[in-house]
Amino acid sequence: MSWWETSDSQTAFQNALHERGFWLARGDRRGYVAVDFRGEIYAIAKWSGVKAKDVRARLDEPNGLPSVGQVKNRIGQRMAGALGKFVKEIEADTRKHTASLEFRRAELVGWQREERKRLEAAQAARLMAETQARAARLPKGIKSIWHRITGQYAEIRRQNEREAWQAHLRDQAERDALILEQRDERRALQLEIDERRQREREEQLQLRADIARYEAMERSGNTQDADRTAEHSRTRKDSRGKTRAARRAAPARAKGIGKVHDHEII
Repeated sequence: MSWWETSDSQTAFQNALHERGFWLARGDRRGYVAVDFRGEIYAIAKWSGVKAKDVRARLDEPNGLPSVGQVKNRIGQRMAGALGKFVKEIEADTRKHTASLEFRRAELVGWQREERKRLEAAQAARLMAETQARAARLPKGIKSIWHRITGQYAEIRRQNEREAWQAHLRDQAERDALILEQRDERRALQLEIDERRQREREEQLQLRADIARYEAMERSGNTQDADRTAEHSRTRKDSRGKTRAARRAAPARAKGIGKVHDHEII
C-alpha cells in the first residue's frame, strides 16, 4: 500500500487515511485498525501487508487513538447529519423539477389544443373552398335543363359526392394522425416524468436507508463502548477481589509456616 510506504509516523498515516475516507482507530486485539464510512473494520497489518511489530514500530502504541466504537459513533453522527441535509436538498430539488415538468405538460397540452384548432380552421376553410368549387360545376339556368336531359347533371353530382367523401376521409385521416402524434408526445413526456419520479423515490429511499444504517452505527458504537467499559469494570473488580483474597490468605499462610518452624524447634 503506497499510503503505508509514504507515511513515516502515526499522524502522517492518519492523515493519509482521512484523505481516502478512512479513520484510524484502536482495535480490541488487532492494535491499529482502519474504519471506513460504512463502519467496516480493516486490520492495518493485514491490510498493509506488513507485520504487526512493524506497524507498532512505526506508529507507536495506539492508546491515544479513539476506539472502534467511538469512531463508529462519530461517523454515524456526521454521516446521518450530512445525509439528512442531503435528503432535504433532494426533496427541494424534486419539488423544483416536479413544478418544471408540470409546467412542460401544461404547456404541451395548451400547444396541442392550439394545433388542433389550427387544423380545424384550415380544414374548414379548405372544405368551404372545395364545396364552392364543386358547386360551381353544376350548370344553372337553361343550361342546367339541358344537362339534366342528357344526364350530365347527375354525373357531375356523383363526381361531387365522391370528391366530398374523399375530402371527408382525408380530413379525418389528418385529424387522426395529429391525435396520434400528440398522444405520442404526451406519452413521451409522461414517461420522462414517471422515470424521474421513480428515480427520485429510489434515491430518497436509499438515502433514508443510509441514514438509518448510520444511526444504527452510532448506537452500535455507543453500545460497544458501554460493553467495553462494563467489561473493563468487571475485570478490575475481579482483579481487586483476587488481590484482597490473596492479602487475606497471606497472614494465614505466614502463621502456618511459623507453627511448623516452632514445631521443628521443639
